[in-house]
Amino acid sequence: MVGSRPLWRIFSSVPDLLSAAANKMCKRHSHHVDHYALSDDNDCNSQATKRVPTPMSDVLHYNEYTYSEDSLPTHTTGYFAIPNTPAELSRDTLITNGSLPGLIPVTVEVDTVSEEVILDEDIFDNCDLRYIMQRLESVEDANEGHVPRKRTAGDRPLLQWRVLIDPYLTELLRLEGRGVFTDGHCARCRIAMHGGYRCEDCHNATLHCAKCIVETRGQSPLHCVQVWNGQYFEKIFLKSLGLCIQLGHVVGEICIHPIPTSNDDFTILDINGIHEVGLSFCGCETAQPQYVQLLRNRFFPATSVKPKTAGTFRLLEHYHLLSTQSKVSAYNFYTTLSKRTDNTGTNMPRDRYFSFLTMTKEWRHLKMLKRAGRGHDPSGAAGTQPGECALDCPACPLPGKNLPRDWQNAPPGTQWLYKLFLGIDANFHLKRKKVSSEVADPGLSNGYAYFVNNTEYKVHLATHDKGSTTLDDTNKHCNTHDAIKLVNIKGSALLPLLGVATVDCSRREIKCPWREVRSVPKFHINAHREFCQLVFSPYLLLEFARYDGEDVERRWALTNLFASITKEMGPGSWQDMLDDAFGTQNWNKIITMARTLLTRIKTALPERTTHTQAFQEFLSSLDEKTVTQWEAKVQEWEADPMNAPNPYIIARPPKITFLDLSQAAIRLELAEKDKEALKIGTATVLHEDYSASSMLINGLEIEESQRYLMIKYGSLTWHTLELTCTKLIERSNTLQCKINTWRGIQQLFMPSVVSLQDQTGPSCSHTIYLFLPSSACIRTSVPHILLEHEWQLRYAQAHNTLASLCARLEVRAHMYQYKDRFVCGQHKGTRSNSLLQSVEAKKHLDIIRYRAVFAALEVLSAALNKTNWRGSLKKLRDEDVDHVSSGDGSGSEGRRELSWIWLTGGGSGVTLQTEAGQENIDTSLRECNLLQEEMCRILAYHEWHSLWWEGQVGRNINFNDRPGYQEGADAYVFRQASIRTCSHHFC
Repeated sequence: MVGSRPLWRIFSSVPDLLSAAANKMCKRHSHHVDHYALSDDNDCNSQATKRVPTPMSDVLHYNEYTYSEDSLPTHTTGYFAIPNTPAELSRDTLITNGSLPGLIPVTVEVDTVSEEVILDEDIFDNCDLRYIMQRLESVEDANEGHVPRKRTAGDRPLLQWRVLIDPYLTELLRLEGRGVFTDGHCARCRIAMHGGYRCEDCHNATLHCAKCIVETRGQSPLHCVQVWNGQYFEKIFLKSLGLCIQLGHVVGEICIHPIPTSNDDFTILDINGIHEVGLSFCGCETAQPQYVQLLRNRFFPATSVKPKTAGTFRLLEHYHLLSTQSKVSAYNFYTTLSKRTDNTGTNMPRDRYFSFLTMTKEWRHLKMLKRAGRGHDPSGAAGTQPGECALDCPACPLPGKNLPRDWQNAPPGTQWLYKLFLGIDANFHLKRKKVSSEVADPGLSNGYAYFVNNTEYKVHLATHDKGSTTLDDTNKHCNTHDAIKLVNIKGSALLPLLGVATVDCSRREIKCPWREVRSVPKFHINAHREFCQLVFSPYLLLEFARYDGEDVERRWALTNLFASITKEMGPGSWQDMLDDAFGTQNWNKIITMARTLLTRIKTALPERTTHTQAFQEFLSSLDEKTVTQWEAKVQEWEADPMNAPNPYIIARPPKITFLDLSQAAIRLELAEKDKEALKIGTATVLHEDYSASSMLINGLEIEESQRYLMIKYGSLTWHTLELTCTKLIERSNTLQCKINTWRGIQQLFMPSVVSLQDQTGPSCSHTIYLFLPSSACIRTSVPHILLEHEWQLRYAQAHNTLASLCARLEVRAHMYQYKDRFVCGQHKGTRSNSLLQSVEAKKHLDIIRYRAVFAALEVLSAALNKTNWRGSLKKLRDEDVDHVSSGDGSGSEGRRELSWIWLTGGGSGVTLQTEAGQENIDTSLRECNLLQEEMCRILAYHEWHSLWWEGQVGRNINFNDRPGYQEGADAYVFRQASIRTCSHHFC
């Protein structure tokens, strides 16, 4: 018999199984039950003595299996006790035979297998039970939230509340009256009163007399008060009861020279409404300016000279946070305050909306300067440098802040870790209407944060923007973008500002003042030509790790939410609001950066191992010489990507460029030739609207429409709707008209096809023989120029069709992966199946088109005596139509064979499987290294920033003889330094 493994090995290797067994076999005393020890004597009069309960323990049941070649397998069952906490654990708590009644080991027989309980105490000599217990508790705690529990009525509080609607409603109605205070006496001084007053903002509903309500509201002058008029409570201001806010003195202290506001008119905006208050400034000899007195009382004045309106600090702080998180406009927020004050429309408060706009704009600017430490600089706000108020990205390389001193002397293999990843993108949703002007609404943070200085920017435009509307020569090598072309067309006359261009830290989505770009983001690169996709893809460039460059685009999704509340702003308010929004987004990103990087590295490490193993398996099946040659090409390109040959560019047949393989390019080339022939007078004009090439192009378009209709007719069933049949017949009739018209034009250029057309009988529009040159040349003579034109068009059509087919396969593979991971339920499953069927239909159409084009090319090559034309074009078999990631069914990465279609039409989707595998390894390795470096940078930055704040203590010499200001400035320094220290410890 094979020896049993020690019990301690089972415990340390399978803690989750032990945890599950412990939960099932747990035997515990109830807390509310007294336990007694009974004597074994037969004396009936013996007393049962109450026993002090021992620390509760869990009884653990375990099975140990043994196997032998000579006999049947057996297993041994045993029990032992584990205390509830490691602190109670001791080796003598093990349960031996007879230690627990009812848990004595027994012999269990199952069929013919005899299984005897064995409890070998020697096993536990090598068993660290404290460690086992800690492992069990950690596993139990980790899985505690995943164990389903039985749902109770408390899980559905709404259902419980429904039966209590009437009691709730009754209590609300009771609060409309005086409640228990109906005796007509003040709850504070107990004197008789008429009516009574109560505070709406206090939690209790006690009634006071006018004198007591004023005395108790001295510390809360902005509470809303109601008076009982004999029938109901109505709202009044404390000002009408004689309460006056005295500034410049503590509450209760009398000012010998109070200065009332003009006409006794002062309005304060608070979270609970708009208040008309009595307020007096201090006019004593040592009195501060009026705006200072308001600020020291936490009232923010709307004007600095003779203020008559103010807002509380808590109101401005509340709206500041609400506007950046919930994107609430200032108008909607002020309307809420107005409705909170009076929602009947009969006693509306005075309009202070424009004062509120001014206060919020000034508040944002002051908070930005304060958080940037400008209040501690002797030069003050005027000495702020461009971009100084922008938040740094802690993970970006910042010399002097989070980089080692000798980072510039790093080895060549690690220098890339200190490069800055940046992305630039434009957003045309953040438009601004022609509202106000820079004179009436100047910006406060002009160049201090994320926007550049307007004056300097206009000078830059005047110098470098020549207003040219012609296409640059570089556009000939890539696509132009409608977003750029159309932005100056759609409603631009009413918009002085059409959008925003930003430069971000493209790995952490942090706004930066300005930088440069080196690659095309992965989402945008699909709109570029094949050459750009292979040369500027971030996944192929050296040392870019798992960088996709689309973090800028992700941030636009959040920033676009501000478009509705900023489009009606003036230029200054618009810029200040977006500066504040960018700062908020940066801060939210910074405080979650540690968690984000931890998640990324948890993903990157397994990917690195997976890609490395798969690639090594693949390389083992290749010829060593081939691998060496390929590695040399890749290393040469990585050393000089701008000049060395790019190994990811697929070799094309001779004299064929990327542009030559486009049908649109061939059409353009033929049109240019017709234009030149007409210009020099060598063209034979047979039709006023069509040339030989345009006639063929229309014929190919009709042929494509015939294929589409053929597939549609083939998909008809008995259950097809009549409306679908009607639309299909109408489309067929339209096509028949086009064919009749085109045939008349075709006869001018190909007179010999008339006899061929007469030989064919009537047929449906999608089955009519068109007798294009490739099909007519077999049975009759066709002009050589037409054969040459069709050859060029067909050859380009073959490559375009293969590219389209590869794209369909990529989309289908992605949709299947997405469906397997995220789609569940009948509704989503039905919609996903419909999309998949649509992609399958388009793929099937590409297959039919390529086979027809390839057959035409074979005929034309014989007629034109063309040899060696096939190159990368082959006859398409069903087994060739497969995704690049599909294998032979064995699951082996090394046995995967790449279909030839990916070498011809795959474009940037896939080059060689070897290159793709090597890139996966390189990017995974670089991603792991870069993430580790970024984590170190974050720690170093927070440490540096904490020391930087501590260095601001006593820096502002203007506070030297003002101890109150100095203490406040130093307190803010220590608070900010503490935040950075906590962030460092949190990481």
